[in-house]
Amino acid sequence: MISLRELTKENYLDCIRLNLHPEQEENLASNAITIAQSRFETDYRLKVIYEKESMRPMNPRGGVVNV
Repeated sequence: MISLRELTKENYLDCIRLNLHPEQEENLASNAITIAQSRFETDYRLKVIYEKESMRPMNPRGGVVNV
């Protein structure tokens, strides 16, 4: 089962460790940058994708979902 969960102090390091697909690196910020930006952008609500109990990259290959 796929679920969206809050980014927390317990899972943010796992999220940072997820890599972008090489073809996305020019167009998307890393998860670390997105997490840092969320500290200053008050409308950011970061979620992470889980499949069962494992964090998964965003399709096609990413990490954090800003909803």
